[in-house]
Amino acid sequence: MTVEKTDMTTPPDLTQSLGTGAVPEMLPVFQDFLPPCNHGCPAGENIQEWLDKAQAG
Repeated sequence: MTVEKTDMTTPPDLTQSLGTGAVPEMLPVFQDFLPPCNHGCPAGENIQEWLDKAQAG
């Protein structure tokens, strides 16, 4: 005699409740910051531009 096993867990009602599921409450904030070497450069040069030119050849 074989007894068929069924799932006894009730599925959650995700259509009625707010805040259920994969809804982020807070979104990331992306900000551009300059590195400390830009503020510390005595000549006031753009260090990233110099590095890009040196890398490009």
